Amino acid sequence: MKVSLEEAQTVLRLNSPAAIVQAFNQLEGVIVTNDDRECRYYLGERQSRQTTFTVNPVDTTGAGDAFVAGFLHQLCQMPLQKLEDPATAHGVIRYASATAALTTLGKGAIQPQPTHEQVMAFLGA
Repeated sequence: MKVSLEEAQTVLRLNSPAAIVQAFNQLEGVIVTNDDRECRYYLGERQSRQTTFTVNPVDTTGAGDAFVAGFLHQLCQMPLQKLEDPATAHGVIRYASATAALTTLGKGAIQPQPTHEQVMAFLGA
């Protein structure tokens, strides 16, 4: 499950990814994004966080969708069980965060969507 901090607090009355997984035990993982501040997640029975990348945003429209797209793109590259490894989980979240950050550098939600190559260049990989 991916929710914003506002959604987690308003709808679920929780803000910790681990607490959300505990409350809804059928979930295998939870990601809570907090705008341009950070992303906290519970994957592979571990909770961690990823700070956002510092960019000069032009338009934040589509950043949340881009985050999910980047996350799903990474999941399509590996078995789901790989998220149990903390380094792999962090890498997937970092990639998703970079995808969201790059999307804010253009106007609108579609045009600025980065390619895999652009995300990897941004990450210095």
